[in-house]
Amino acid sequence: RHGEFHPAAVTVLDVLRQKCSFKNVAIPTLGALVSARDELIGDWDAMLRHQLPLLPPFESFWGELSHFFDWLESGAPPVVLATAPIAAGEQVFRPLVGQLRREGVRGSSALETIRFAAASRLRIDLDYVREDGSRSTRRIEPYSLRRTSAGDILLYALRADNGQSRSYRLDRIQGAAMTNESFTPRYLVELTPGTSVRGSTSAALSSVNIPPVQRAPSYRTQRRARTRAVPIYVYECPICQKKFRRTTRDAHLNPHKAPGGWQCSGRTGYFVEAKY
Repeated sequence: RHGEFHPAAVTVLDVLRQKCSFKNVAIPTLGALVSARDELIGDWDAMLRHQLPLLPPFESFWGELSHFFDWLESGAPPVVLATAPIAAGEQVFRPLVGQLRREGVRGSSALETIRFAAASRLRIDLDYVREDGSRSTRRIEPYSLRRTSAGDILLYALRADNGQSRSYRLDRIQGAAMTNESFTPRYLVELTPGTSVRGSTSAALSSVNIPPVQRAPSYRTQRRARTRAVPIYVYECPICQKKFRRTTRDAHLNPHKAPGGWQCSGRTGYFVEAKY
């Protein structure tokens, strides 16, 4: 959906084959998933809801699987939507996660909610202050941030009721609430950060390749593995990237401060890994 892995179908398929071989399972196909559709629907809520701020509808992802497998098996790049029209003096702005919040930019507290909704193709209810000071709630499809020559940051979106384009000044946004209404993008969604905090796509791909030679674990590693009978579940705050270690699978985050010292608003973490 985001484009970072579009050129890497061959590499992704190779990693998938290695993983399936190691686990001694068949490489998944669309046909295999279709036959297990009822089971997947049953697991959708139970396995995912506690890990996400809001669980998108099952059908919004199921409907894209055919395109995903076409890309994976053929390597043909998916059709890339056009960028939404951009006015003179504006440029697409893709700040790092939490960057504007750390800088104290007004309205930025709602930005990560908007980004998650855009990535999940969910409409949002935007609480907005008009120029005359009155407030309104508007249901929109979010697409991108724009920075004007005057320094204003705008959220470019389409109204859900009539499809008309709108730009909302970030400093006038009072809040954003995700809905369970999915939408089919009409333009390229450009709300992901410009630079990943976890490194580039090439680095991410190289990190998942299985090395040709694997060293035997040290005595200390073996001893630690034997004494740790319960896995440690690692969750990451989507706003400040602070990691939390749990002995149970619990995505709820208590009030906490970000690494920069500011009070973080994140209350639901993303599952990262289980350490044994």
